Amino acid sequence: MVDRSEVAIAILELVDLGAPINRRTVARIAEVNLRTKDAKSLDAELDALRADGLLEGDDPKKVLTVAKGAVATLRSLTARDQEWIAEADALIEAFAHHLPQIDLVGELKRHPGWFREARLPWLQDDRFFLRGINRRGDVRDRQPLNGWTCGNPPEDWIPPIR
Repeated sequence: MVDRSEVAIAILELVDLGAPINRRTVARIAEVNLRTKDAKSLDAELDALRADGLLEGDDPKKVLTVAKGAVATLRSLTARDQEWIAEADALIEAFAHHLPQIDLVGELKRHPGWFREARLPWLQDDRFFLRGINRRGDVRDRQPLNGWTCGNPPEDWIPPIR
């Protein structure tokens, strides 16, 4: 089974080498045998990256290009092994039921860099409100500026390590 971070790592390596990006070259770098069921998960990840606008091209078997500005997002996808991901997974399990309209698991998987900035504060601190609700389920009539009750991150809040 190939995950998005492995595909992102392979694509970034191909970009660094100046090599063409297609299904075969990504599979070679990611060490995926195209004759196994892993090939289907590779295809699914390539399709998802194209759907997210990170890769451009009609057919993954032909040459794909990295969309303008997508390299930074691809780099953030390689951060799956960092400690904050494990913490976010545990916090999602504990608090996501307060915001059932938001697919926090999907957002974390598809956009970890953005998730760390936009959603992790809500998962970590009771003083952060998202759509007028904090992680404990407390509701406010108005959404605080920048999500924080005081308008800015409190001095005792420590943002996640990058």
